[in-house]
Amino acid sequence: DQLPISGNIQIAPAALKLTHHRHEHSLIVSGKTADGIAVDLSPQAVLTSADPTSMVDHRSVQCRF
Repeated sequence: DQLPISGNIQIAPAALKLTHHRHEHSLIVSGKTADGIAVDLSPQAVLTSADPTSMVDHRSVQCRF
């Protein structure tokens, strides 16, 4: 069951600098319920990139150098 999220969704880190195609990065997406319970939303998050030099799949971002 998914808990209802109330308020803002947080993403950490807020920005990534991709410097090499073999350097891996992770993002944590989280929110809170109305009762203040922290919920990890990372498994449901969808990652996209506006940068055409980046390739995104269901679990990672890679640079195309």
